[in-house]
Amino acid sequence: MRILLTGLIVILTSGLQPIAQDPNVVPDPTPVLGPTLTGPPGTYQITAPAAARLIYGPDAFTLSWGDGPISPNAPKPRPPAPPAPPAPETEIEKAARAYAQGILEATAQGWEAAALELEKTATVRDALAKGAQVQYEQRLQSLRKNVTPVFNRVLPEGQEPTTPEQRAAAVKAYRDLATGLRRSSP
Repeated sequence: MRILLTGLIVILTSGLQPIAQDPNVVPDPTPVLGPTLTGPPGTYQITAPAAARLIYGPDAFTLSWGDGPISPNAPKPRPPAPPAPPAPETEIEKAARAYAQGILEATAQGWEAAALELEKTATVRDALAKGAQVQYEQRLQSLRKNVTPVFNRVLPEGQEPTTPEQRAAAVKAYRDLATGLRRSSP
């Protein structure tokens, strides 16, 4: 069947004729292993003997080029691939999300402490200093609670990396922490 169809295409040197869309479109009369298309995009039909049209059907020799109308027998385009699911969170990214919540809570507690100090007739400077101190302590507490245990599994606290693998693992842990913090922001 393939040989017959290829033979018909090569024999049909009458070329491709546009399907009554644009009378100004002229196919290239020079066959190069079969007809070639020149001209604007559109739908073209190969002139085939009546017997071939009876065997293969009226649209068997319809080709689409560009954005022109598509034959009902033309293959349908593939639907777009679904988006890739996000990469699963690492243990450090999960810890970072908990730490981010701790940072927000520490910030809120710092501002509450500053408001209480200002209520006691302290100066704004003293109130802000008290708020900053409370915020720092709460952030440190959240870091120790959420992140330090996970980091200690990568590189024990107070130790320096001694091998390239340890250094690479520590770098990855720091980057995962940053990624987790970014993901937890709105």
